[in-house]
Amino acid sequence: MTKPLSSFFILLYIFFVSLLIVNAKLNYFGGNIYQNIESKYHHLVDDREISSAHPLEKHKLRWAYRAFEINLYDKFLDLSDNGIKEKYLVLIHYSLIVFLTSLFSIKIFKTINKEHSKESMALFISIYFLLYLFVMVLTPLDELFTFVEVMALTVLIYATINNNFWLFILATIIAVTNRESGVIFGFIYSLYNWRHLGNLKISISILFGFFVLAFLNLDIIMNIEKFLLYRADIDERWGLLNLSAPLTLGEKVSSLISYLVFFSPLAILVYKIKQSEIFSWAFKLVLIYSVVIFFGSYFGNMILLLLFVPVYVVFISLYFDQSCKKVRGNEAMNDS
Repeated sequence: MTKPLSSFFILLYIFFVSLLIVNAKLNYFGGNIYQNIESKYHHLVDDREISSAHPLEKHKLRWAYRAFEINLYDKFLDLSDNGIKEKYLVLIHYSLIVFLTSLFSIKIFKTINKEHSKESMALFISIYFLLYLFVMVLTPLDELFTFVEVMALTVLIYATINNNFWLFILATIIAVTNRESGVIFGFIYSLYNWRHLGNLKISISILFGFFVLAFLNLDIIMNIEKFLLYRADIDERWGLLNLSAPLTLGEKVSSLISYLVFFSPLAILVYKIKQSEIFSWAFKLVLIYSVVIFFGSYFGNMILLLLFVPVYVVFISLYFDQSCKKVRGNEAMNDS
């Protein structure tokens, strides 16, 4: 089979796996997913006034990507004469998001492990989807922000290790319009590329996400003191910002086992891999997202484990690269 044909079938395979993953989650979603997205969008854009009697949720900052999404669906619905079902539009949209996440994960693998074999590539793709599916099994489909953020984070990692400034800008725009945690993308990018960037570019990189978030939410930013004072979304579930919340023994055990199973292979990879610049940066990425997740969410929110899959991709790629170099070194010694 020729290389272009082989690549085509690999892409086709990855797309159908992405389609199956999203379709499985949509099938278990209770209710009309399009109406759910639409109602959440209206909740984000309606009634953004802030007062002691009317506190505001941080989710109100996430309206921009939902607006793009709803407008996209409506355009296709208007163009469709056959009355295409809204569910299929959602299915195609999020399948493409998972597909793009997978493609950029493979590009990261190829960038780090330049002399990879077909067998190592096949094994990497299998491990990658195993990680993705593991998180999908753990969690219901109760939010869609994370799928987009994982895609943006994967693009960011690829842009960072290739020092691609404009791709970083694109990843940041997608991330910030989707969820406010995207403002840290500039810090992540600069943390690795600071030697190659001038002071001006470092400043632009770090501040860019904040500027985008502020521009999209000027009405809230103009009342930032009220937003910080009158917060409505302090989660009632147990987390680092709410240590007094009740947590049953069953929830503790179930969550701890899930975290242990997910992070144990990552810990082994960190132990096995020789330190390098990419290794140190990826390890800091683990620490950064651990802080973001455990301060910004609640204990047991398993969908957020998806955010560690792109970091897993980096460590797996480093491990494969290290193993390949070791094998080639042994073969060279044997030949000599």
